Amino acid sequence: MLKINQLVALFLLSLSIGCAQNEQVTTDTGLTYEYAAKGSGERPQDGDILTMHIAYFDENGNKLFSSLDRGDLIPMSYIDSLMVANGSLEECFRYVGEGDSIVAQVTAADLFAKSIQRPLPDTIAAESKITVYIGVHDVYTPEEFQAYRAEEFQKAQAKSLADAEVQMTSDITEIDGFLQIEGIEAQTTEEGLRY
Repeated sequence: MLKINQLVALFLLSLSIGCAQNEQVTTDTGLTYEYAAKGSGERPQDGDILTMHIAYFDENGNKLFSSLDRGDLIPMSYIDSLMVANGSLEECFRYVGEGDSIVAQVTAADLFAKSIQRPLPDTIAAESKITVYIGVHDVYTPEEFQAYRAEEFQKAQAKSLADAEVQMTSDITEIDGFLQIEGIEAQTTEEGLRY
């Protein structure tokens, strides 16, 4: 039974709810997964870039990691030779394409040794199951991804400039209010500096 925080993560990671399929698949390596949502079906080609959200939860429903906490999509290069059938995350990526969301179960030992490549924490049993949610947003060619990143950079710059203007207006209002309350007559330069 999924915990509430797992269901919330699943909901957030699912990109197209109406297409859910609940058939659980077990691979030859012991990896189990099922689709939470099916997307366009466009599978990544060798060298493509996936943008996605990913989250892991231990057997007790405790969050170990969630890209949603970072607030942005994680980009990942899809390299065929690295997406091996190993019972861990790398194998999961063999089954997802644009708009797909899956829920997979991997052993903690496999996840930490093969995917995270860090020692297994003492608080997690090696044979315990880790639930992994993967939601693929888009699949880009390297050229498309460069264009996407450039567009995202321009959006971030425009937002930063707009935020700076709002902050400047707020600061000027606060400074003018302070000067008025204190009865201080200040000179103002063309750039808006009060002195």
